[in-house]
Amino acid sequence: MTVLWSAVGGSPGDARPGVNLASALPGGGYALVSSTSFAIPVMSGALALAQLVNKASVGPLARQLNATGTTIDSANPTLLKGDDTPLGHGLLNVQAFMQSLR
Repeated sequence: MTVLWSAVGGSPGDARPGVNLASALPGGGYALVSSTSFAIPVMSGALALAQLVNKASVGPLARQLNATGTTIDSANPTLLKGDDTPLGHGLLNVQAFMQSLR
């Protein structure tokens, strides 16, 4: 999936925009929204969940979270640089992440 409104450049560690995520709205209610601002809250939630079942510090857990991401490079060939710099760590895969901690 290509997200045209997301910034790409350098060597991003965590470039995970949120697309069509259910979110609470100011004043009440919910809606499907898209934004790059979802990356950190979603990743923080995954790390907090992991710390409930694995008492490791955040650093090793964050590295494991990145290692279990699903690559998005082949789905976005026009965004790759000439040197094939990868597009961050890919899609967050909480299921694979949690299974890797067992």
